Amino acid sequence: MPVARLTGQERRAAIIDAAINCFAQNGFRGVTTRELAQSAGVSEPVLYDHFPSKRDLYNAIIEKIAVDSEGSFKDWPGNLPAGNDDRQFFTAIASAILDWHERNPAYVRLLMFSALEGHEFGEIFFERHSEQFFNALAGHIRERIEAGAIRPLDPMLATQHFIGVVMHFGIHCSISRKAAECAPREAVLPTMVDIFLKGIQA
Repeated sequence: MPVARLTGQERRAAIIDAAINCFAQNGFRGVTTRELAQSAGVSEPVLYDHFPSKRDLYNAIIEKIAVDSEGSFKDWPGNLPAGNDDRQFFTAIASAILDWHERNPAYVRLLMFSALEGHEFGEIFFERHSEQFFNALAGHIRERIEAGAIRPLDPMLATQHFIGVVMHFGIHCSISRKAAECAPREAVLPTMVDIFLKGIQA
């Protein structure tokens, strides 16, 4: 029985998936275009037909990450708790961040390799995917400062601090060999949020 040939769109998706797996396992500098093509089951000319440059491939990977992240950050910020309950709000944010790390360990490894290698992927990812999230959270903190609920401080620095703490725990639990030993989020999130809020509340 003849094997059905992949459509151009299916082949493109296969290349993106192969690139994510290769980069997540070996880093960006540790993968050649030849190895990438072999992993995707295509020739190098076919690889270049779909992605003329590495930046084109990086952008495609980031677009896939954005689509796959909708399960964690769908309709941000419209699906977040309404009202002035800061504890509920920041708990929802932290839960979404941890959910993303649990669902996407390969993406976490991509960003780790990018940081370690000084690779441009991380910068592209932040510009295309993370910057809007950071700005939205900083905007919420700014509104709570104006309402008198949070003491005067730099909203972006507070945002970076909060996301950094939650991400550190998420990274540890998603790529550590001892991930099974991580405390359940039901125990961790209240403590994270409590420490953060006690530091910023008016």
